[in-house]
Amino acid sequence: NTCWSAFQDNMNNFQTQMNFFSQQMQGYQAQLRQYGEKLAASNDQRNTIQIGTSRVISNGY
Repeated sequence: NTCWSAFQDNMNNFQTQMNFFSQQMQGYQAQLRQYGEKLAASNDQRNTIQIGTSRVISNGY
């Protein structure tokens, strides 16, 4: 049946696109995770600097 095989082709096409889309989404999530880790690291640095500065101030130096 031509109609049926056309439908199956469309479904296969759709499946391929969905796979591609989910791969893109995974790549995007990985980038977000890296970005989050960078942010966390820079926050840690900032906190360390603030703690160090406040120690110096409270010690009267």
